Amino acid sequence: MRYYLGSLIVIAFVLGLWVLADAASITLVWNYSQGAIPAATFRVYKQPACTGPFTVVQTQAVDLLTWRDTQVVVGNTYCWYVTAVAATGEESTPSNVLMFPGPDDPLPAPRNLSVVQ
Repeated sequence: MRYYLGSLIVIAFVLGLWVLADAASITLVWNYSQGAIPAATFRVYKQPACTGPFTVVQTQAVDLLTWRDTQVVVGNTYCWYVTAVAATGEESTPSNVLMFPGPDDPLPAPRNLSVVQ
């Protein structure tokens, strides 16, 4: 299948980006579609506080559709997007930009508990 934008052949592209969060990390999950020029890798971009420039934080093989970000701080907000990259170095348009707060503050330990029999 070939994808065209006007007369240009489109390389593979990322269709969607989702997030899974736990107490210490955020995992990005995405899907993609192979275009006329197949993807060789994916690039993950991150923007701390969702301001300023995005920077590449991960490049990985095309068969891996998740990436775990352990460089997150409780209470901070982050933005990410993913691109597909062909073996020739051509890069797809970005996926949707995902904005997500850092992991939630853990619940405080209970205090003043006693055993009742």
